[in-house]
Amino acid sequence: MHKLWVLYLAFWGFAKWYVLVRFVPFAYWRKRLLTRCLPHGIAMPKLDFTAKMSARSLIDLSEKVARHHPTHVNCLRRCMVQYELLSRYGYPVQLYIGVRFTPDEILQAHSWLLCEGLLINDSPEIVSTYTQIADVGKFFAGRSVGMMGS
Repeated sequence: MHKLWVLYLAFWGFAKWYVLVRFVPFAYWRKRLLTRCLPHGIAMPKLDFTAKMSARSLIDLSEKVARHHPTHVNCLRRCMVQYELLSRYGYPVQLYIGVRFTPDEILQAHSWLLCEGLLINDSPEIVSTYTQIADVGKFFAGRSVGMMGS
Protein backbone atom coordinates (compact mmCIF):
# COMPACT_ATOMS: atom_id res chain seq x y z
CA MET A 1 0.00 0.00 0.00
CA HIS A 2 2.84 2.36 0.78
CA LYS A 3 4.25 2.01 -2.75
CA LEU A 4 0.88 3.05 -4.15
CA TRP A 5 1.05 6.24 -2.09
CA VAL A 6 4.50 7.03 -3.54
CA LEU A 7 3.20 6.38 -7.08
CA TYR A 8 0.24 8.68 -6.36
CA LEU A 9 2.50 11.45 -5.04
CA ALA A 10 4.83 11.11 -8.03
CA PHE A 11 1.97 11.16 -10.56
CA TRP A 12 0.42 14.34 -9.18
CA GLY A 13 3.84 15.87 -8.56
CA PHE A 14 4.71 15.48 -12.26
CA ALA A 15 1.36 17.04 -13.19
CA LYS A 16 1.98 19.96 -10.81
CA TRP A 17 5.48 20.66 -12.12
CA TYR A 18 4.36 20.31 -15.72
CA VAL A 19 1.77 23.06 -15.17
CA LEU A 20 4.17 25.26 -13.19
CA VAL A 21 7.01 25.08 -15.71
CA ARG A 22 4.84 25.23 -18.81
CA PHE A 23 2.20 27.83 -17.90
CA VAL A 24 3.27 29.80 -14.83
CA PRO A 25 5.81 32.65 -15.09
CA PHE A 26 9.31 31.68 -13.94
CA ALA A 27 9.30 34.47 -11.35
CA TYR A 28 6.53 32.60 -9.48
CA TRP A 29 8.29 29.24 -9.12
CA ARG A 30 11.91 30.50 -9.23
CA LYS A 31 12.24 30.49 -5.43
CA ARG A 32 11.13 26.86 -5.22
CA LEU A 33 13.83 25.96 -7.72
CA LEU A 34 16.56 27.96 -6.02
CA THR A 35 15.89 26.66 -2.51
CA ARG A 36 16.40 23.13 -3.80
CA CYS A 37 19.90 24.08 -4.95
CA LEU A 38 20.99 25.05 -1.44
CA PRO A 39 23.00 22.49 0.52
CA HIS A 40 21.12 20.75 3.31
CA GLY A 41 22.98 20.08 6.53
CA ILE A 42 20.56 17.92 8.47
CA ALA A 43 17.63 16.03 7.02
CA MET A 44 14.27 15.94 8.70
CA PRO A 45 13.85 12.71 10.66
CA LYS A 46 12.20 9.98 8.65
CA LEU A 47 8.62 9.22 9.47
CA ASP A 48 8.12 5.84 11.18
CA PHE A 49 6.20 4.25 8.31
CA THR A 50 8.84 5.25 5.76
CA ALA A 51 11.75 3.50 7.41
CA LYS A 52 11.29 0.59 4.96
CA MET A 53 11.35 2.86 1.88
CA SER A 54 14.89 3.51 0.70
CA ALA A 55 15.91 6.54 -1.35
CA ARG A 56 16.65 4.18 -4.26
CA SER A 57 13.12 2.74 -4.05
CA LEU A 58 11.59 6.22 -4.10
CA ILE A 59 13.61 7.13 -7.19
CA ASP A 60 12.77 3.85 -8.93
CA LEU A 61 9.04 4.25 -8.31
CA SER A 62 9.04 7.86 -9.52
CA GLU A 63 10.97 6.83 -12.66
CA LYS A 64 8.25 4.28 -13.45
CA VAL A 65 5.62 7.00 -13.16
CA ALA A 66 7.69 9.38 -15.31
CA ARG A 67 8.01 6.83 -18.11
CA HIS A 68 4.23 6.42 -18.32
CA HIS A 69 3.07 9.94 -17.40
CA PRO A 70 0.78 11.63 -19.95
CA THR A 71 2.80 14.87 -19.77
CA HIS A 72 6.36 15.45 -20.92
CA VAL A 73 8.76 14.79 -18.04
CA ASN A 74 12.15 16.42 -18.57
CA CYS A 75 15.10 16.33 -16.18
CA LEU A 76 14.05 19.46 -14.26
CA ARG A 77 10.50 18.25 -13.66
CA ARG A 78 11.83 14.82 -12.71
CA CYS A 79 14.29 16.35 -10.23
CA MET A 80 11.69 18.63 -8.66
CA VAL A 81 9.31 15.71 -8.02
CA GLN A 82 12.06 13.41 -6.78
CA TYR A 83 13.42 16.19 -4.57
CA GLU A 84 9.98 16.58 -2.98
CA LEU A 85 9.63 12.82 -2.46
CA LEU A 86 13.07 12.40 -0.92
CA SER A 87 12.65 15.45 1.31
CA ARG A 88 9.23 14.25 2.43
CA TYR A 89 10.82 11.01 3.61
CA GLY A 90 13.66 12.72 5.43
CA TYR A 91 16.55 12.31 3.01
CA PRO A 92 19.09 15.15 2.59
CA VAL A 93 18.92 16.00 -1.09
CA GLN A 94 20.31 18.77 -3.29
CA LEU A 95 19.51 19.79 -6.86
CA TYR A 96 22.33 20.52 -9.29
CA ILE A 97 22.13 22.19 -12.68
CA GLY A 98 24.79 22.03 -15.37
CA VAL A 99 25.26 23.32 -18.90
CA ARG A 100 27.16 22.34 -22.02
CA PHE A 101 27.45 23.27 -25.68
CA THR A 102 26.66 20.75 -28.39
CA PRO A 103 29.03 20.43 -31.39
CA ASP A 104 26.59 22.78 -33.18
CA GLU A 105 27.14 25.43 -30.44
CA ILE A 106 23.68 24.96 -28.95
CA LEU A 107 23.49 25.52 -25.19
CA GLN A 108 21.95 22.61 -23.29
CA ALA A 109 21.11 22.36 -19.60
CA HIS A 110 20.59 19.34 -17.37
CA SER A 111 19.65 18.77 -13.74
CA TRP A 112 20.35 15.95 -11.32
CA LEU A 113 20.10 15.16 -7.62
CA LEU A 114 22.56 14.19 -4.95
CA CYS A 115 21.11 12.36 -1.96
CA GLU A 116 23.31 11.92 1.08
CA GLY A 117 26.19 13.08 -1.12
CA LEU A 118 25.62 10.45 -3.83
CA LEU A 119 24.29 10.87 -7.36
CA ILE A 120 20.89 9.21 -7.18
CA ASN A 121 18.83 9.86 -10.30
CA ASP A 122 21.29 9.93 -13.17
CA SER A 123 24.46 8.29 -14.38
CA PRO A 124 27.94 9.70 -13.77
CA GLU A 125 28.62 9.36 -17.51
CA ILE A 126 25.78 11.78 -18.37
CA VAL A 127 26.45 14.24 -15.55
CA SER A 128 30.16 14.41 -16.37
CA THR A 129 29.36 15.89 -19.79
CA TYR A 130 27.87 19.00 -18.14
CA THR A 131 29.63 21.83 -16.31
CA GLN A 132 27.94 22.43 -12.98
CA ILE A 133 26.72 25.98 -12.36
CA ALA A 134 28.51 27.18 -9.23
CA ASP A 135 25.86 29.66 -8.05
CA VAL A 136 22.45 28.94 -9.51
CA GLY A 137 20.93 32.01 -7.81
CA LYS A 138 23.27 34.37 -9.64
CA PHE A 139 22.82 32.41 -12.85
CA PHE A 140 19.04 32.87 -12.86
CA ALA A 141 19.38 36.50 -11.81
CA GLY A 142 21.43 37.11 -14.95
CA ARG A 143 24.63 38.04 -13.12
CA SER A 144 28.09 36.77 -13.92
CA VAL A 145 28.65 33.35 -12.43
CA GLY A 146 31.50 30.88 -12.36
CA MET A 147 31.29 27.29 -13.43
CA MET A 148 32.51 24.43 -11.29
CA GLY A 149 35.68 22.91 -12.65
CA SER A 150 36.60 25.93 -14.81
